[in-house]
Amino acid sequence: MIKHNKIKIVILVLSSNQIISLINRLFQKLTWAKETMGVVTIFYLGGHQKTELTKKTLKLPSSKKFEDIGKKTIDCFEWVERNLDYDVILRTSASSYVDINQLINFLEKNYEENLYSGVVAEANYQNKSIKFASGSGYLLSKKNVKLIIQNKDRWNHKLIDDVALADFLSYFQIYPKNFERNTINVFPKFNEIDYKLFLTRCILRDFNLPRVIEGFYMIKLKNNYKKYKEDKKNNFILENFLFYIVRFIQKIYPRKYFSKFQNRHYKKYLKDLEG
Repeated sequence: MIKHNKIKIVILVLSSNQIISLINRLFQKLTWAKETMGVVTIFYLGGHQKTELTKKTLKLPSSKKFEDIGKKTIDCFEWVERNLDYDVILRTSASSYVDINQLINFLEKNYEENLYSGVVAEANYQNKSIKFASGSGYLLSKKNVKLIIQNKDRWNHKLIDDVALADFLSYFQIYPKNFERNTINVFPKFNEIDYKLFLTRCILRDFNLPRVIEGFYMIKLKNNYKKYKEDKKNNFILENFLFYIVRFIQKIYPRKYFSKFQNRHYKKYLKDLEG
């Protein structure tokens, strides 16, 4: 049962019409992105002629290029500010699984007016160290969202969007607070998940596995959380069977031979940051 919450939450999922994002969007809708009292989930993507909300998907006229994610996100923030009643935004990704109940529990204990929180990492830009909340999932209070909208000209679009957000907020002496998340290590085994955490990152590009599997991992995570909450016994025989199938796929999947072509846009941004 989903717990009713007093804090109004909007979950924004950065999405696109690329095949992996489309598949993951379907599985996110099938698993955790359900209608919930006090929680609205919206998938947003650019590259459209006009702004339109259809079946939880917000289509924006913003650029759909990787380097313009920051502009698209600000446009989405502006739409939310005009159209929705909210206290907090969780901006997350197409490879994320969110447990709504644990998200509510976290915010009831950690909500504050200047909320900016996520898995904190560090980047270097022009000899400047920037601590930022990972784009896999960060929380922003309404006050900080409005601050972004009102001062959006200060946003440095040369930086990747999650780093740019931290750089922007640091100008106002607002810095990220860390929270923990689950990160899938090859396969979401029942005993390897911390069910008190609300966010799980499912991205598989680092494990020589096809990313199409991420959607099925979300189904596994949904079942894991359900069994944990209902104190049901996990089927470890089936789990181990699935795990060895994944290991087999990992051995035969050819992506490792094309590593220099992987994540070209992201690698370029990391190189630019170091420069």
